[in-house]
Amino acid sequence: MNIIKRKANELCSKFNVKIPSVRDLEKMLESLGFTIIEFNPFSNDENTSLLISALDLTRETSVHKAFTYHDSDYRLVFIQNHLSDKEKAVLLAHEIGHIECGHMGKNVIMGQGITDEWEANEFSHHLLSPDL
Repeated sequence: MNIIKRKANELCSKFNVKIPSVRDLEKMLESLGFTIIEFNPFSNDENTSLLISALDLTRETSVHKAFTYHDSDYRLVFIQNHLSDKEKAVLLAHEIGHIECGHMGKNVIMGQGITDEWEANEFSHHLLSPDL
């Protein structure tokens, strides 16, 4: 079994789930110390707009459906607020993949390289389809 599949299986075991729901994925992120921020690429409430502006993430919110941000003060997963549960599950599992695969030390925005993206996709696949 490859290391990415093993990490996905271990996370499911830790949370006692076979295939995690969106709520399970949110709990996983919270247990990893991340806060989920829902955003709209066109219009946000005042607090979300201020956060996006203060962290200089306007570009990211206009081009990504989800992304993970971390620095010395924040550990945040941003996700668009109008997605279906299936889309949310895939995107949250992908962001958990970045975290579990150790992509945090590379950039403030995780997933800046093709290898990072491949690993996060592979993790998401194993997390959401453990029998394949």
